Amino acid sequence: MSFLSLLTKDRPEPWAVGLFVLFLLAFFIGQPLFGSYGSAAALIVAMAALVLFISKDARTFALKQKTLWIFLLAYVLLVTPFLFTAEEPHDLIYAANFLAFILVVPTLVLTHRFRGNAWALVVVSLALLGAGLGLLISGFSVLIEGQNRAQGMMANPNMLAQLTLTFGFTALAGFHLTEKWWRFLFLAGPIMAGVVILLSGSRGVLVSAVPVGVFGLIFLSIQPGVRRWVYAGIAVAVLGVGGLLVVDRDALGPINRALSIQSVTTRAIEGKNLRDWSAFMRLELYKGAVRAFFESPIIGHGWQDAVQVAARDIPGKTSRYRKTNAQLAARWPNMHNDPLGFAAASGIFGIASYLLLMVAPITVVGRRDRFFAHRLFLMASLVASTLVHGLIDAPFGHDMGVNTYALLTVLVLGVFQPRDDDSQPAESQAADQIA
Repeated sequence: MSFLSLLTKDRPEPWAVGLFVLFLLAFFIGQPLFGSYGSAAALIVAMAALVLFISKDARTFALKQKTLWIFLLAYVLLVTPFLFTAEEPHDLIYAANFLAFILVVPTLVLTHRFRGNAWALVVVSLALLGAGLGLLISGFSVLIEGQNRAQGMMANPNMLAQLTLTFGFTALAGFHLTEKWWRFLFLAGPIMAGVVILLSGSRGVLVSAVPVGVFGLIFLSIQPGVRRWVYAGIAVAVLGVGGLLVVDRDALGPINRALSIQSVTTRAIEGKNLRDWSAFMRLELYKGAVRAFFESPIIGHGWQDAVQVAARDIPGKTSRYRKTNAQLAARWPNMHNDPLGFAAASGIFGIASYLLLMVAPITVVGRRDRFFAHRLFLMASLVASTLVHGLIDAPFGHDMGVNTYALLTVLVLGVFQPRDDDSQPAESQAADQIA
């Protein structure tokens, strides 16, 4: 059976195919290229998928999905306190920042129509392309434009690195979707992600990449004879970064910043003064966030005031910006720590919401079938990277972070499933060996 015939199996409606392709392009291509604009485009396509609820079967299917109920409950718990902490009607608009937790419902109904090995290969291929775009944008930003840290359009260094990390390791799942020679191309995903992380200078994403890298090695090593390719990939990554430094020494700046996480962490643990202003500001803001939570532990301070309340007592000032540190931090869009941000904004309801969000992808893993290992690897990687990064920065404080987390969860849940009458194409045999 040809690859094209597998894509058109069960003859999905042409308009549904078009909608799904638009979603994939906005999600995997639009976000690296256009940042928040691409992320918003993916949400718009998800909204358009609401038309699928005309079908009774679609409504029945959605009602049975516990993953969707967890996302919806997390949304309700997070935003309900906003009704009580809003000081003016405009403050309620912050609830729209988390619409992706609602739009997972039509997204899953859409993506589930395209489950199976062939469409899964399309997904990982686009993820690889998205990671490649992240690498090109990072290289252009640092090496051509001379930026201190790699960044994209409407995507700051941390989010560009987080997005590329997510897409790079999503692409890695393709290695066990086919036995053809080009499956080795998917090994480039993590390598590109590693280079982007270093060029972005993102210490939070660098730390979050550690557990994801471990999961990736385990996933690859399940199949016999693959370990040597893993070692080869690591060698290529090391040579690539080394070659980059030979070509352009300016790349040392963001790389040194990323690798400084060890010294910063050591000084913080030992109670010494932090020479790194960014690390000092975050640590002080975290202390303020804990204080803010205990000031209003039930409903929090609202998304609009949480950072300002937490930043109130930050000491010192910086001559660089001619403002006090408290004034500067009060203008930050988020707490640079997801659990503390949720707690300060929505109190105990925010904490419960955050915990539910960490649980939701785990429910995707489900029963053991030929895609079990893929779902386990992808969801464990997504939760680990978001959780670890969220302790140092705030992926849920950015629209791209929220949307990528929620939509990728249901994309994997919808697509990485065997068809009811799947005859198991040759491309799936490798997956069967690890299921």
